[in-house]
Amino acid sequence: MFYPAPLPAAVTDFELLAAEISAKCTLTRADAMGVLKELERQILHALLSGYTVRLVHWGRFALQRSQ
Repeated sequence: MFYPAPLPAAVTDFELLAAEISAKCTLTRADAMGVLKELERQILHALLSGYTVRLVHWGRFALQRSQ
């Protein structure tokens, strides 16, 4: 049985996201980059500490224990 799955049209990274964010608000690109990098660190720290991370529009993230 086959299930359709959307494929990403393109890939983006923190640099491009930071540029887009800075174009739409008062943060500089460097400020936006700092926020994105810290968000990444905080999510990783929370996951490694056993928490589930819920980002409202992105879903929930949790580490799964292998058996």
